[in-house]
Amino acid sequence: MLSRLKLDTLRKLSKLCGLETSGTKSRLIENIQKASSHRSRIVLSVDMGIRNLAYAVVDTGAADHVSDFESKRGECLKVLAWDVVNLHPEADPDLDLELDSQVENLAGNFISSNEMFGPVAAASLAYRTFIGSPEQKRSDGIVTMYKPDLIAIERQRHRTVGAKSVFEWTIRVNTFESAIHGLLHGLIRTGIIGSAICAIPPVRVRNYWFRSSNVRDKSSSIASSSTILKRAKVDLVRSWIAASGLTKETAYEDTNITRLCPTIEFGSSLNPIVEVFNGKVSARRRQKSNIGEDVSIAKVGGRNGKLDDLADSLVQAVSIAEWQRNRVIVKDIIEGDANRKLHGFGREARDHADEDRITRMLNLLESHEQRMQDL
Repeated sequence: MLSRLKLDTLRKLSKLCGLETSGTKSRLIENIQKASSHRSRIVLSVDMGIRNLAYAVVDTGAADHVSDFESKRGECLKVLAWDVVNLHPEADPDLDLELDSQVENLAGNFISSNEMFGPVAAASLAYRTFIGSPEQKRSDGIVTMYKPDLIAIERQRHRTVGAKSVFEWTIRVNTFESAIHGLLHGLIRTGIIGSAICAIPPVRVRNYWFRSSNVRDKSSSIASSSTILKRAKVDLVRSWIAASGLTKETAYEDTNITRLCPTIEFGSSLNPIVEVFNGKVSARRRQKSNIGEDVSIAKVGGRNGKLDDLADSLVQAVSIAEWQRNRVIVKDIIEGDANRKLHGFGREARDHADEDRITRMLNLLESHEQRMQDL
């Protein structure tokens, strides 16, 4: 049945499932058919950073009924945790980035000041952040606290805005990213934690929610394309908060944004962050930008955090939940086609059913196109 779809339709379908959209028609069909329809209940979404590492923990609901997925509002997502932390040594004087005592005895030295962002320090920081404090034997890391089924880490770029040189800070974050993957993969392989882990290319999240055809024209007169995208994600999250019913704010009742919003519940413990997005927190400073508050820094829980980093982590988590849901729908459509052939349906009956299935798939694509926003 997929072979009857046009290449452009297959690309849109791939985007709907969070898959690669480039390649030949046969390649796209193969990717769609092989895509796992397994759904993770608890998703930990991480937006990488050292000064601003943002994360969101979302309960996807993981319903099994396809009919529920295809309703206008779909299933309800519950945000269990949502925060941003500053892991830079200057932010916390008590943060010990030296080797733990056991490794110190083996290594025979401490981490020098110029190695504060080296591989060993990055590995130690990754362990403390995601697992807990080894010295005090605490299991207060993000992974051990929330026990996610899936850990999704935003894939980091090697260059910033196409610059010829690679910035030192980019290398630091990339080193930290690699340390996190190495640590978590090792713990998963040995069965110590029961999670799966994946790296999410940010372009797939961007292309799922936004059309980027006008970015170049606007970026030349207003701001860089990356800043425009930051603003769009913050506005998207604001629309979700407004639609959640947690607040009665009307400032973002833009029907072009709020229609067909996913149903998201924000716990009362997240009110401080929700209030930041609603502009209720006045103690904040704004970076120099043509867009103002959309890249603002606000105080949350005694820490400074950027709105765009918080938005990135939540948008990525919701994207994963929707990709998994869409894969279940597509798999149901494909398996229904295979079952008819298996049970010996006549050619005319199969063709008629295929037309219905293709229409159903196109309706799914059309519904999502209505949700996408122009940057």
